[in-house]
Amino acid sequence: MREKVREAPIRNYVAAGILAVTTALLGLVVFLCADGWQEYQDSIIDNQKEQMLLTTEALCRNMDIFIRDAQSDLAVLSRLSQQSYMEGDFQDQLFRSYIREHDGFTTDILITGGSLDDVLYSAQNTTIEEIFRHGSTDEGQVVQMRTGDGKLCLMLGQSCGEGRTLWLLVDLKDYFETLISDIRLGNNGYVLVKNSQGLILMHPDSQQYGIDVIDDRKKLYPGVDLTSLEQLIDAQLEGGSGVMEYDSYWWMDPQLPRVHKVAAWAPVPIGEDFLVISSVMDHSDIDIPTADSITRMGSAALLLAVAVLALSTYLVKLLHDRRLSLQEITHLKERGTLLEQLHRSQEAIAHQQRLQIVGTMTGGIAHEFNNLLTPILGHADLMLMELSEDSPLWESAVEISDAAARCKEIIQQLSALSRKNVEAAYRLLPADAVINRVMKMVQSACPSNVQIITRVELENVMILGNETQLQQVILNICVNAFQAIGSGEGTLTITAAVLSPRQQQAMEMLTEQQREIPHLSLVFTDTGCGMSSATLEQIFDPFFTTKKMGQGTGLGLALAQQIIQAHHGIIYAQSALGQGSSFYLLLPVSGSQTTEAVTPVRHTGGVLSILLTGENPKVLEPLAAGLREKEVRVATCSWNEVEGQLAQNNFQVLVMDCGQQQDTVLSLCTHLKESGSRIPRLLLATKLTMETAQARQQGLLQQVLLQPVSDQEVFLEAQKLSKML
Repeated sequence: MREKVREAPIRNYVAAGILAVTTALLGLVVFLCADGWQEYQDSIIDNQKEQMLLTTEALCRNMDIFIRDAQSDLAVLSRLSQQSYMEGDFQDQLFRSYIREHDGFTTDILITGGSLDDVLYSAQNTTIEEIFRHGSTDEGQVVQMRTGDGKLCLMLGQSCGEGRTLWLLVDLKDYFETLISDIRLGNNGYVLVKNSQGLILMHPDSQQYGIDVIDDRKKLYPGVDLTSLEQLIDAQLEGGSGVMEYDSYWWMDPQLPRVHKVAAWAPVPIGEDFLVISSVMDHSDIDIPTADSITRMGSAALLLAVAVLALSTYLVKLLHDRRLSLQEITHLKERGTLLEQLHRSQEAIAHQQRLQIVGTMTGGIAHEFNNLLTPILGHADLMLMELSEDSPLWESAVEISDAAARCKEIIQQLSALSRKNVEAAYRLLPADAVINRVMKMVQSACPSNVQIITRVELENVMILGNETQLQQVILNICVNAFQAIGSGEGTLTITAAVLSPRQQQAMEMLTEQQREIPHLSLVFTDTGCGMSSATLEQIFDPFFTTKKMGQGTGLGLALAQQIIQAHHGIIYAQSALGQGSSFYLLLPVSGSQTTEAVTPVRHTGGVLSILLTGENPKVLEPLAAGLREKEVRVATCSWNEVEGQLAQNNFQVLVMDCGQQQDTVLSLCTHLKESGSRIPRLLLATKLTMETAQARQQGLLQQVLLQPVSDQEVFLEAQKLSKML
């Protein structure tokens, strides 16, 4: 009974916790949906505005081309009308034939005298009732006018001699209905044309023809607020193009509803004058579909979040997994090729993560086995030292020692498979030998149509690094060059040399500190297809590739950049389309391995004294026991006792078991060097990292032994180091 009473508050706490987590997650989902909706909506609106502006500019270009073509035709008709045979019926037949062939646009052809009122000829008996604008272009005159039967026309005129002017009349309504009226913008959107004074020349509503867009509408629709529309018209009549949101009305609706609109406009130049073509769309035609889509997406996300949190039994989890699987299958069918590529990329990432986990586990297992093998080797050596060869236990001791040595080899092989250990396996390498070895692999992969030219000047140049990784980078760059060259003839030139001090100072990508260190320059130049500037900016991005689907993962250059950066180097490229590409590798040059500059004086005590320090007594005690059997004075201590022991006792060598505390060891060595301690330092480590190799070059360490080690190896190395003190 008491147990049930105690369980009730626990269930209440669990229920309250679940409710709190559910509420927080739902709040987060709502926030993310709202933020995503706003961003998506802004993007859709911006894209729609851009499309409206492009459509309007295309209409402007079409009208400009139409006017120019009509003026060209008018020039031909003008020249023909000046011929002596072009009189009377022959001229009338020519003009009427032209009007029939251009039915829908050309409504009449006129000939006037000194003024527009003086009409000498009209093929369709057109009369001029009102002139809105009268301007001129390089090709002739342009007049905006209304005819006696109420048509709005564009009159294009050219002189035809003897003070006369030949006019071509374009019916703007016919032009609008033929070329513009079919363009749909949302549910209620439309296109209209105004002149530079704000007079409407083309509009879907014939009642809007010929009215002033502001003044006449104030008369036709008293009491309406046209403030926002006036701002739009002022911007349009400046003669430029643009997009603006404004408040107006649907003039073709008798109820005159007030709406928020989007307008895009552009000018049609006519000499010093211009016409304005404007595309108008209801803002809600953009907002409502976007909001509906985001709402559905948000609702689906909320349902998914609630479902995930509601999963409490294995049966519910299976149902949820089945639903997700069906969704994934449907999603893959809809997306097709694009999602197939994304799926492959995700598999590559998952594979890399699995390899990383295996590498980490392998490194940890290798470290634990090293700790076990060290005392085994130590005790085996003690037994061999104490037993005579005719002892019945001698062969058992030898077998233990040999088995431990074989285990050491196996652990080193396991350690080589560890990702971290592979990345950290740095050593001094002769640069020319590394390049020559990898060039043999490059030659085997080189197609017959590509010629490789090598210029390597790296005699006695050493670099600190991992040869396997450097060969991987070089081979990857060369294979990319072969693919860029393709099936045509081409060359790949490989140049390697140490940069001069002046060249290093000119390298902007090197920091001030890097310019103080000599660098090796390795350049790969091919005669392939080259790359655009946009491609060049992305070549080191993971999963970016210009190859066809299934022919490349986009990871090669990304991994190459990671490897070179891990070597404290720099990789970059230069390229242009059709001009080939050049890849540059800059790696710091390392001299021969050096130790701290101390005066080599042989110790005079006669007995070697060693201070052992580390984190694992099981490793230190067998080593200490084995060293004492060799008449070595040995003391063991923890990390924080080292300085006190060195101050109180005269030790000749400091032996440090690194374990998993590499940072602690390097900090201790740095502190000892800065404090003036001259005692040689021997490090016992499970792997050689870039940091430990650099510490050795800088004199923080004098020697490194890879575990597991025997007391004999430590004794021999300590004897050598003791001669430095």
